[in-house]
Amino acid sequence: MRAPVGLGADGRRLWRSVAAWLSEHEGGAITLDPHEREILAEACRVADRIAGIRDALDGADLTDAGSIRLLAEERQQRAALASLLVSKLAFPTGMPADVPSKGTTPRSRRAQTAARARWGDQRDEAS
Repeated sequence: MRAPVGLGADGRRLWRSVAAWLSEHEGGAITLDPHEREILAEACRVADRIAGIRDALDGADLTDAGSIRLLAEERQQRAALASLLVSKLAFPTGMPADVPSKGTTPRSRRAQTAARARWGDQRDEAS
């Protein structure tokens, strides 16, 4: 799977790591449809944007108004990257396999796991 033209170093690195992951799982039988490849390409562009923001922030006064705006944009870009990879492409999140996934979003699965971790012992004691 060839990376799109015009990606920077971080975008190419993300593309290669996803391509390697795809080839390692299910005997390389996992492939991306054309629309999924475009979503991955956009995720790679976001990774390049994040790298550019980090370069701009390198050595900057993080209390400066411009830096604060860049930090906020970096946070938004990281959220966009996570959304593209986990929500749009449905890549695994490392959640335990016993967490039910049918009909739930990655966010709700994380919330369920957190709730079980926090309240599980108290529920057992109440029973």
